[in-house]
Amino acid sequence: MKTREEWKALPPKKRVPLKPKAVKGICIHWGGVKAPKDGEATWRSYQRYHLNTMDYYDLAYNFGVDLTGQIFEGRGMTIENGANGGVFLNRQYIAVCAIMGPSNTVTPELIEGLKEVIGMIRAHYPHATKLKGHRDLKKATRCPGAELQNLIEQGKLEPRVAPDVAPVKYEVLRKGSKGAEVKRLQKALKKIAVDGDFGPKTERRLIRIQKDLLPLLGKNLGTCNETTWNYVEWTEGLLSRK
Repeated sequence: MKTREEWKALPPKKRVPLKPKAVKGICIHWGGVKAPKDGEATWRSYQRYHLNTMDYYDLAYNFGVDLTGQIFEGRGMTIENGANGGVFLNRQYIAVCAIMGPSNTVTPELIEGLKEVIGMIRAHYPHATKLKGHRDLKKATRCPGAELQNLIEQGKLEPRVAPDVAPVKYEVLRKGSKGAEVKRLQKALKKIAVDGDFGPKTERRLIRIQKDLLPLLGKNLGTCNETTWNYVEWTEGLLSRK
């Protein structure tokens, strides 16, 4: 996934945190204008339009996927979007945009990228089980186009469900922990040394990530438990796409 920093996002005017318990689903959009396969420049143009012309707080969507399957961070996992057609819908549905328009054709890579984002969101919000097209929420729109709407209705954007396996036992890590699992955590946290030693710098970075991205964590800041390991596994999946 390309982060906001990587695709050179402009700063938002304001950020409104999502209330995790309010999230119940995912809404699929399209950009509505023809886009090249590599959608990074188009993604930046969406943000400029939303900030400068529409006077939104930021790019309207939480995430985007281009025709190559590349995933882009928009408002991200924990910030309320501005795309679904009303404040309550924006709180209830994470907005994912296919970077394409009516003259583009849905690609297999786009489908796989959308599946990955949907799975990523549901790993973070397990109760976000509903998958809708924008036209399902706001009737006076063609978004996300007939192709994507048909895929939604046919269940073809649903992520693959893994077979039942034995429950995973996660090693709880905290300041003072050492070893390979600490290195794995450090790699996912980024911007710190990957040395296998859970020291003060790793703890500070972990707490920052937990405050920003893991609102369901509660008071267990600074400890890598099952909830944080879910974030690590999500990050590993995104890094593998680069």
